[in-house]
Amino acid sequence: MAKKGALVTGLLLTLLFVSQTAAAQQPGTDEAKVFVVGQVASPTALPLKESMTLTRAIAMAGGLLRDSKYDKVILYRALDKNQLRTCVSLKAISKRRISDVQLQAYDVIEVVRGECARPMCWDLSPGSDLPLRVIK
Repeated sequence: MAKKGALVTGLLLTLLFVSQTAAAQQPGTDEAKVFVVGQVASPTALPLKESMTLTRAIAMAGGLLRDSKYDKVILYRALDKNQLRTCVSLKAISKRRISDVQLQAYDVIEVVRGECARPMCWDLSPGSDLPLRVIK
């Protein structure tokens, strides 16, 4: 069952990830959004009409599932044709050890089980093969 959930989350990430550069090349397309997937009550795409933090986006997606072990959040962000990835600890935010992350257009937030090994360390993945448009 866990493998099936991980596969579904991976597919959702692949389908939902949108490059900022692709959106900029398509004027008149849908408004900017952020995507919340993984272990939240209602995985969703949220319009980014005003500034939004990571914890607010998770709350708008119905909050975490009831299992208290969901502290790890993977944040994916497009940067030109590359993908940035970082791990954020919700416990660290709630204890004010780190500040809540301001989201940018087309960020993907994935809530997963576990703890962050290297919180707030950004990793760069050159030439991401993820899709460059939203599939509706």
